[in-house]
Amino acid sequence: MSTPSRGQDLYGNPAAPSGPYVPPSAGHGPAGYGPSGYGAPAGDHPAYGSSPYAPGGYGGAPQAGAAPGPQDAAQAPSGAGWVPSGVTPQPPKGPRPGLGERQFTAAPQRSRTALALQYVLQYLYIPVWALLAFALLAVVIAIDILGDGNVGLPGAMFAFKTTAISWRRLRVEWTGRTDLWAPFTDDRFAALFPKAEKNSGWEAAKLPPSGVRRAECALPVRHYRGLDSAAVEQLAGRRGWSVDWQKTRDPRSELHLYRLIAPPQHTSVPDPYGPAPRRGEPWGPLPRRFATPLLTLVFMPRLRALELRDSADAYLAHLRTRLPRFFAAETKRDPRRGYLAEEGRILRRVSVPSWHFRGAGAHAVLAVAAEHGWHLDHSFPAEPDGPVRLCRPDLATPPA
Repeated sequence: MSTPSRGQDLYGNPAAPSGPYVPPSAGHGPAGYGPSGYGAPAGDHPAYGSSPYAPGGYGGAPQAGAAPGPQDAAQAPSGAGWVPSGVTPQPPKGPRPGLGERQFTAAPQRSRTALALQYVLQYLYIPVWALLAFALLAVVIAIDILGDGNVGLPGAMFAFKTTAISWRRLRVEWTGRTDLWAPFTDDRFAALFPKAEKNSGWEAAKLPPSGVRRAECALPVRHYRGLDSAAVEQLAGRRGWSVDWQKTRDPRSELHLYRLIAPPQHTSVPDPYGPAPRRGEPWGPLPRRFATPLLTLVFMPRLRALELRDSADAYLAHLRTRLPRFFAAETKRDPRRGYLAEEGRILRRVSVPSWHFRGAGAHAVLAVAAEHGWHLDHSFPAEPDGPVRLCRPDLATPPA
């Protein structure tokens, strides 16, 4: 039997590469472009389904095993990041990247003289700036109260906080070393990302029917000046975030970042048609109050009278009258405005404050809503003590 030639296997096919320089397998790209931590690829994810907001969208890496086509090659980043196999990365075309480009170099280091002056003089100009801003604010309030004018202050009047420079930042910018910039930026991410994940992406115009929320935030260049795109993406990728290249217009000034967050899991949610929980149990009547309804009786007489009466039947009758009005007002809205559609459908949403169901419990809201075809909104956490958020799917375009 003849011996196969070098570079071939026993069947005459090209041998698989081996050694320390083997190309990475499909689906394991560099940080920021490889598959995210959301599990299954887009189209097969249990929470995302076939939503365009599933992982892999927004310029992410292709699914494992998918061969990149001409469109993938055309969208390949010109610098650091994932590049389809067979495509040679091209050098950047200019020193200042524009809209949609996925790489940038570290910004130029600032003058040490300017840094020293800013650090020393900030203790003089920031107090004066703040004093003038609040003095002008007092004048504007007085004009609005006593006169007929409507005067406003520009937001830049209160931008003195952004001009402050800490001792740590001074040291980082003074040296310009990457090994100091990386932990500095990472600490900023540690403070910025949790706030953005908690507060951003809840608007109805940004929240799709699938409930996959897109948390967003912006990072000024003063927090990453000494890092390039690969370093920033690596730091953000460790926390599940990515750079929004479509929204970032000038990486030398500001970066926009985003993260796709799956809907929260609802546990221990009672059956709307089941028995009502008792007081003290989850989804049951809330603790009774006396001082608050008495002090606010003038502002909300009907609701506070209901609370003082503390009758579950009276609250249930109130919900049967009030909720249909909420539903009718929401249904009358134009589905083409103020909603984010997915596959031709939107999600109508209504929030019911706790003062409408204190004596009956949040379960009463679910029961009355089920009678009208509404159910608990899966996009928000279940809060039986807070506002109960309801939803109902609808067509994205009104019927002809």
